[in-house]
This record gives sequence, C-alpha cells and structure tokens, in this order.
Amino acid sequence: MKNRFSHFISLRLLVLLAGLLPSFALSAAGGSITTLGRLNGGNSTQAFAMTPDGTVIVGGADDGANGNTFTAFRTQSSGLVGLGQLNGGNFSEAADINRNGTVIVGDAVDGASAFLIDTAFIWTQPTGIVSLGLLNGSTGGSAFSFSNAVNADGTVVVGQSTDGSNGNLATAFRWTQATRMVSLGMLNGGDLSTANDVNADGSVVVGFADDGSNANAPTAFRWTQATGMMPLGFLNGGHVSHGNAISDDGNVIAGFANDGTNGNLPTAFRWTQATGIVSLGMLNGGNLSKSFDISPDGIVIVGTASDGAAGNIQRGFRWTQATGLQKIEDWLRANGVTVPTDMTLNAVGVSSDGTIVSGELTGRKDAYIARVLPSPSPIPNGLISLSNLSQSILSVAQTPNVTINILNMLMHGSHGYPLIGALPENRHSNVWVAGDWGKLTNHATGGLAEVGVSHRLCSWLQDSIGFGLTRDGADLDLGGHSHFEGAYGLAEVMAHYRCLFATATAFYHWGDIDIRRGYLNAGMPDSSKGKPRTETFAFRFRLDWKDMLEWKRLSFSPYGEVSTINARIKSYSESGGSFPSMFNARKPKATDARIGLRAYFQAACNTRLFATAEGVFNLKENNPHTSGQLIGLFAFDLSGTSRPRSWARGGLGLEHKIGEGVASIAVNGTTKGQDPRYWLAASYYLSF
Repeated sequence: MKNRFSHFISLRLLVLLAGLLPSFALSAAGGSITTLGRLNGGNSTQAFAMTPDGTVIVGGADDGANGNTFTAFRTQSSGLVGLGQLNGGNFSEAADINRNGTVIVGDAVDGASAFLIDTAFIWTQPTGIVSLGLLNGSTGGSAFSFSNAVNADGTVVVGQSTDGSNGNLATAFRWTQATRMVSLGMLNGGDLSTANDVNADGSVVVGFADDGSNANAPTAFRWTQATGMMPLGFLNGGHVSHGNAISDDGNVIAGFANDGTNGNLPTAFRWTQATGIVSLGMLNGGNLSKSFDISPDGIVIVGTASDGAAGNIQRGFRWTQATGLQKIEDWLRANGVTVPTDMTLNAVGVSSDGTIVSGELTGRKDAYIARVLPSPSPIPNGLISLSNLSQSILSVAQTPNVTINILNMLMHGSHGYPLIGALPENRHSNVWVAGDWGKLTNHATGGLAEVGVSHRLCSWLQDSIGFGLTRDGADLDLGGHSHFEGAYGLAEVMAHYRCLFATATAFYHWGDIDIRRGYLNAGMPDSSKGKPRTETFAFRFRLDWKDMLEWKRLSFSPYGEVSTINARIKSYSESGGSFPSMFNARKPKATDARIGLRAYFQAACNTRLFATAEGVFNLKENNPHTSGQLIGLFAFDLSGTSRPRSWARGGLGLEHKIGEGVASIAVNGTTKGQDPRYWLAASYYLSF
C-alpha cells in the first residue's frame, strides 16, 4: 500500500540488488529474497512490490516470448508469470499488490486506445488485466491514469488520472468495484492532485494537491468520504507539504514540508488530528529531512536527512517519540553494533514492528537491512548489505556441488577403469586398497581412502564389495568454510564375454558437513554455523571392450558408461552470529554419459604406461533451489546453477606388477564440468 513516490524510493532496493545480481531481488523490509529469473528468456527483470510475507513479488520484465515487450508479472512456484497486456498494448507493469497476493494494480498502454495512452489497471486471477479507465471521459494524447497503491484486501485502489470534466488536469482518484474511478477533487480550484497512499481498510487516502487559494502551493491532504480532501496545512508558515505514507488506521501521516521558521527547508513531519503537522527536526543543523515510510501503528517513521555536522551528506534516520530523529548508525551503536565511522546510510523502509530498517549504503549503490531486536534476544543486533548477504548465501548454495564432485572422483578416479580389478583366470579372489586426492572445485580440495574384496562367482562373473572414507574442505566467500567427513560402501558385479566386460556398481555415501557461513555485520567479520547431514546414492553401468585394437606394444580399449548421482542435504538451522539462517533440504541430482578410450603402452615386462581420454555428456540434472529463512527476517529462494552440457577428462598413469598384485597411479584433469578439476588416483589389487 505504498504511494508511488515512497514506493519508488523503497523499491530502489530491489532495482539496486537486481543490478548487482540480475536475477536477484529483495524486499525493503520483512519480505523475501528470491531469484526472480527472466520472463520467457527476456533481457531484464525489475521488482516493484511484494506481499508482506514475501510469497508473491510483482513488477515488470522483458517478455522474451513477445519481442521483449515490458510486461507486468507476478511470481509463483513455477517462476515468473506474465500478466499480459491491456487490449494488445505494448507496455505493462505492476506497481503494488494487496496483502494476500490476490490483487495486483499497475498501469499499461491500452492497445484499444487511438493514442495508446497509459491506463491504470487491476488484475486478479479470474479476470486478468482489467482497465480502471480514466476520470470522467478524459481523452486525447495527453490523457493518462496510473495506480499508486492498493489497500489490504484489494478492494480500493488510489492513484492519479487526467480528468475529462476538468480540462484533463491530473487528479487524485479512488477506485472501487461499486463506484469505479471517482475523483477526489482539487484543493480550492488548484491545478493538480495525486493520491499517494491508502490505509488498510481503504477509508483514508493521503497525498498532495496544489492549493488554488494559495498560489497553487503543493499541500498535503487527508481524504475521507465524510470530510473530502482536507489540507493538512504547512509547517510553521511554510508553503509546501507532501503526504507520503499513512498508518493502517489512517490516523498518522508522514511526509515532508517546508519549515517557515527554518528558511523553508524541506523537513520531515508526522501528522495526527490532535497535533497537526509536527516537525521531526533536522540532523545537526542540516538543510533537509524527508519521511518516506511509516510503521503500520504509526509509531516509527524513517527517512533521509542531511547531516549538518558532516557537510550535509545524506543519512538515514529512524524516529520515535522517545528517541526523536536518530541516525541509523547511532540507533545501531546505541544497541551494541559496532558501525565504522565512515559508513553512511539512508533509510526508506521500515518493518511492521519497527525493528527493521532498510535503505542504501550512501555512495555505494548497495542496499542494506538493519535490525535491532527487543532485549533480551538470542540473536545479536546488526546491519548487513544485501549484496553481502546474497554473496554469503550463494556461497553456501554451492556446497551440493562438492558432494557431486567427490562422488565423481570416487567413480572415475581409482574406480575409473574397472578392468584393473578383473580377476585373472587362475585366481578366485582379490583384495584392494585405493585412494584419491585432488581439487574438487576452484575452492575445495578433498579425497578418499578405500578397501575392498572381490570374489569369482563363476567363470564369467565376479562380485565386489568395498568401504571407504571421504574428506574435503572448501573456502567459502567472506571468510566462510565448509568441512566434510563421510563414509561410503559400494557393491559391484562384473560380467564378461570374451573381450567385452559389463560392470554395474552401486554406491551409498553419508556424512556431515560443518559449514561456517561468513558475512559482514556493519563492515565487521561475522559468521553463523550449521552441520547438515548428507546422504548420496549413485549407480554406474559401464561397458568395456578390452584390447579391441593391438599394435606392437600398444593396445586400445574403448568404453562407454552411464552414471547417476542422487544426493540429499538435510535441512538445518545455523547458530551464532547476527544473521543466522535456516536452510531447507536440497536434493541435487546428476546423470551423465561417458565415452572414452584407454591406451596402454608396454614399457617393460611388468610395467605399462596408459593414457585416458574421455568425453562427458550431461544427460539430466536437478540443481535444486537453495531456500530457507533468514531467522527473524525473511525467506530466500535461490535458483541452482546449471552445469555445462559437456566436458572432457584426460589422464596419464602407469601400472606395475608387484608380486601377485598390480599397483596403479594416475593423474587426471578435466575441463570445466562436474568432475573434480584435477586429482591423483592410486590403487593396489592383490589376487589369490
């Protein structure tokens, strides 16, 4: 229920973050963080409003299915859903949404209009986009209407429209289904009025209008059905006032007005019927202050003011009757947060209970949220920028990749050539030890150690079982770290017919990940910790053609395989730090096909050199969203990152007979894919 003026300021946060991460958006306060994505592959996405619980976000996006026409959208579980255009027009955007997400308002170019004028609309699921029309038959190329706000249940819309009965002057309106668009009039024959906000039940509207009896001075107003448009007056004889935001009950209004006793400087105000317009003051003799948002109960007001003690730089403020106008930095410091002296903030949004303030880090184009919880609280107070927060959560979101990579190391390292474990004709069993160690991703290293035993079931069939331990560590962004210790078991069956060998292997892997998620609290290092349980099932089917081609000391053995990995990282809650989170369970999956060739060179009687070349093709994947709750703040939902469609692996190594066994060592490397970057694999198989 934001007015378009303060709505635009508050939602700069969304646009700022979308600029930092093109498919990312966050509410001003108490909302939701989510990957918005694109509309049918379009170029850009902008979020403009959301429900208080953060479950539905609305805005405008380029529609890739319609020539990148800018189109109003809403989010739902399947992603962005376009709301369409108005009568075949070429532009629409959603400006506001009611509290339960069922009613959306905005403006769109009306394709049925000869002049393609911008027209206010209302959207519901049953009706789609429906024009709210224009005031009193307004016509011509200069005609327009747009919506600024909708009330809590979606039955009342307010905004501005040209008025056909009054020379097409821009006029505040209030719309309901029963009355349609109704003019709120002008102030004493003035030339302009606009409705900026509406209270929860839609009975009170706030805005500003030119006062015709006072040289068209812009004047804040409060409108009700009983009183009509009532001017709120001015501040100490000043000549300008704007009403920007209103409390749920409609009895408290915030805005700004020129202060007649202070050089007509724009000054934040709070209005009630009993007090009239009351100045919220300035910061240290500064030359400007403006209110942008108000809590639903009217107790907390936030805005921006120039600081006279610091060269009139812009700083955010939070105001209550008890504290007066207080810099956000000082509000945080008074509640135990260490804020660097060079950090400056503005403020444009406040949460329902007044404990959370949002705005922008001045000069950095980086949105922030600041929180001060009632004492005592198990969570320390703090401030975090949204780019810092998104980087922190995105870093943790990559941990499933390490799980997939270590399983690929297991299947394609020491177990990358099953024929090394094939029993000679005169042997009935073997035992083995194996290990791998290497670079799993750009920031993670890990390895495994394994023991196992094989047994011949008949002349053409053998089975194997093995057990191993895994370990890895990864550096996360902003000083974070993850450490994993796990174990696994495997069962394998190998059958052969002449030179063809078919191998089926099943793996089960389990363990715990110690995750420390790092971030900055008011510029100082901070972190929260969690320990999720993981389990992974993997299966591989492989076909080898042993020594298909032989020439002198060389032999070539082609192979093909299909493997699938199904991992599960269970839900967990973090502890410690100022911004702990709860993460929902994730189930990453990967199915790959591999085609390769192993070439052997008989270097000596007991020694063979080998080289492996392999192409990998991503057949299917499930990169789950990383979703959860920043405890005490809002939900988040981040799309998983896609893997490359194909990549290549190469390896060099040697085999050497030692007694009745064969030792092998190899170095492997891959192009960018889901396999480890590079790793060393070693094994020893003893037959008896």
